[in-house]
Order: sequence, then structure tokens, then C-alpha cells
Amino acid sequence: HSDLVKQDVLILTGRKDLLIPFKMHNLQVKALHNAKSVTARVFTEEEHGQNHCQIGNIGLALDVMMKWITEKS
Repeated sequence: HSDLVKQDVLILTGRKDLLIPFKMHNLQVKALHNAKSVTARVFTEEEHGQNHCQIGNIGLALDVMMKWITEKS
């Protein structure tokens, strides 16, 4: 039902997520074609945020979220 989303969307993806395959990242971004905007961020091993929910560097994920919220406000 991604086509029903009309608001701004932030997608955070861990490059080595063991629960959600990385191939889902681009599929989800493309599926949100009706969204007002889509911001996608991939976290890497170098950032220690490559796992599900960016475990290993939650602070970085929170910084990205706060910056996005501020930009969209």
C-alpha cells in the first residue's frame, strides 16, 4: 500500500541488516512514488550503523532523524 502514502517519508536502512534484505531498500523507495518526498539514508559498516535499527550507532540514526524533522518542519 505504499502508493497510498502522500506525506514526506524518511527511510533508514542498514546495509547489512539481517532482518530486512538490502534489496528492499530501492524497492521501497520506488514504491513510494506518490509520497510528497522520499529521503533515503543507508548506514554502512564504516559508520557502525549497518545493522537493523542502526544498532551500533543509534546516535547517528537519531541525528539523521532530527535533521530530517527540522528540515521538513
